[in-house]
Amino acid sequence: MPSYIGDLSKLSFLDLAYNGLSGSIPSEQSLFSSLGHISLDHNNISGTIPQEIGKLRSLSQLILHENKLTGNIPSSMGNLSNLVNLYLGDNELFDSIPEELGMLRSLDLFDLVRNHLTGTIPSSICNKTKLSFLYLFSNELSGPIPAELGMLRSVHQLQLWNNSLTGKIPDSIGNLSNMDRLHLFMNELSGPIPSGINITHFKSFQLAENELTGNLPENICLGGLLEILTVENNHFSGPIPKTLKNYTSLIRIRLEQNQLSGNIAEGTFQKKKNIAEGFGTYPNLNYIDLSYNQLFGELLDNWGQCHNLTSSKSSNNNISGQIPPNLGEARLAANGMSASIPSQLGQCSNLIYLNLSRNKFNEDIPSEIGKLQFLQILDLTHNILAGKLPSQLAQLQRLETLNLSRNRIFGSIPSTFDNMLSLTSVDISYNQFEGRLQNSKAFNKAPFESLRNSKDLCQVLAIKKLHTPPEAGMTILKAFTSEVHVLTEIRHRNIVKLYGICWHPQYCLLACEFFEDGSLAMLLSSEEKAIKFDWIKRMNVIKCVSYALSYMHHDCSVPVVHRDISSKNGLLDLEFEAHISDFGTARLLKPDSSNWTSFAGTLGYSAPEEEKITNASLTAKISARLASTDPIDFENVPFTTPLESLRMPPIPAGPGFLSLLHPR
Repeated sequence: MPSYIGDLSKLSFLDLAYNGLSGSIPSEQSLFSSLGHISLDHNNISGTIPQEIGKLRSLSQLILHENKLTGNIPSSMGNLSNLVNLYLGDNELFDSIPEELGMLRSLDLFDLVRNHLTGTIPSSICNKTKLSFLYLFSNELSGPIPAELGMLRSVHQLQLWNNSLTGKIPDSIGNLSNMDRLHLFMNELSGPIPSGINITHFKSFQLAENELTGNLPENICLGGLLEILTVENNHFSGPIPKTLKNYTSLIRIRLEQNQLSGNIAEGTFQKKKNIAEGFGTYPNLNYIDLSYNQLFGELLDNWGQCHNLTSSKSSNNNISGQIPPNLGEARLAANGMSASIPSQLGQCSNLIYLNLSRNKFNEDIPSEIGKLQFLQILDLTHNILAGKLPSQLAQLQRLETLNLSRNRIFGSIPSTFDNMLSLTSVDISYNQFEGRLQNSKAFNKAPFESLRNSKDLCQVLAIKKLHTPPEAGMTILKAFTSEVHVLTEIRHRNIVKLYGICWHPQYCLLACEFFEDGSLAMLLSSEEKAIKFDWIKRMNVIKCVSYALSYMHHDCSVPVVHRDISSKNGLLDLEFEAHISDFGTARLLKPDSSNWTSFAGTLGYSAPEEEKITNASLTAKISARLASTDPIDFENVPFTTPLESLRMPPIPAGPGFLSLLHPR
């Protein structure tokens, strides 16, 4: 901001918000004796707020939020006796709140949010009898909430959340008869909710993530205006207040992670035959979480009348009964729910997350679950489910995680599961499945632990057999030992997985990850497959190999060199992701050794200088992908040809580069 702006001595209104201004606030603004409004918000203004700002005695609006202001709040601001609205939020201000701000008797809105202010809340700011909105959240304020806040009789919103405030909620808060929003969550407050707080006219009451104790107030919803109630992660005990049955205006309820107890079916949240017809209809509720308490009883069918309810969480209680329809998220894990999973779940068309784990559900998995077209996570682990896996589950095209472990499901996995392209995580362990695993990425990449203890379930593996004739026994054994040693030390998505080994005097076996598309060399040798091997797929293969080599060279505790990166050792999965295999010639680089070895590798891919072998192999491999062939025509190479002459020629620059490319 230019300093000559101070020449505008008659200026009364200055609004430069949303302009991308930078630099500091010029002290010349103090010359604007008639200035009543300053809006510099949503810019990149830095530096400190000048002390001279306290000379603007006519100022009623000071709006500086969403900048990069630093330093402390000038005490001279206490001289702005006509100030009505003060916005200093979303800056980088620090130090304590000046006591002098208590002199701003005309203030209606006081906003210091999302700064780095420290110290206690000064009791002097409680002298503002006209204050309607006090926003101090997301700072580093500490100490108790001053009892003098009870003098703010006009305040509508008191938001002190996300600080480090301690002590009890003062009883004087009960004097704030006009307050409709009290937000004290994410502090370190303790003790009970003061009995004098009149909550009947509250719209939002949020005390989550403190150390509060005692019972929830019985009159918590007596006025019928409450929309948001969040008291999770405290130590509240006793029953859920029965006045919550009148919460027709409620939108969001969070009571989880407390010690609440009692029968959930007695009045609260429920509709019973002996209660008036209007009780238990919740037209606006969209989220409720009762998890991790000590509640019991049944979820009755009237929950289906909550037509806006998208998420219901009641896990880790002892709740039974049916699952309400029309949900977007249902977390009912670790309860005592039994009988069969209701087929009506298929009507919950908006369901995204379904967790019924650690209950006592039995019988079949209903095929109607296959109708949940938006479902992304399905967790049915630790139940007593039996029967076969319904083929309709393959219709869940958005499903990403499937956990069916620790049930009694039997039979084969339907072939339609091959089409579940979004599925990335599967756990079907401790069931009675049999037959072959389906050829989908999720099943192929599932760890053995996710498939353990099924009756006769098999996964296709690649078995590498190394014969050990007497004349080459030590050489083969050395390669076998090297491959086992390396593959048990490294883990990467683009390196083939080793599942097991077998050693015998006549042969050695390695059980590895199987890839149906075979190696890159096999693909390049097939005219039909090579035509489909487009540029996107070729670049993807190159990237995968590069990632694996970078991991081996730079991210392993002991660097690994493969020494034989070639097209025959790059295996491809169904998505054309490459996986490096065949580590028989690999070496771990010892930091205290020169690491000289004899020649290893494939002619045409190897560098003549041993220390450059892996990078040169990668270059040759890239060349092979571009040309859709091997870099050397081995059939026409005489046996006596020197190794030096078999090195790959340099890639030509400019138009000559196109000569490398294969027509297809």
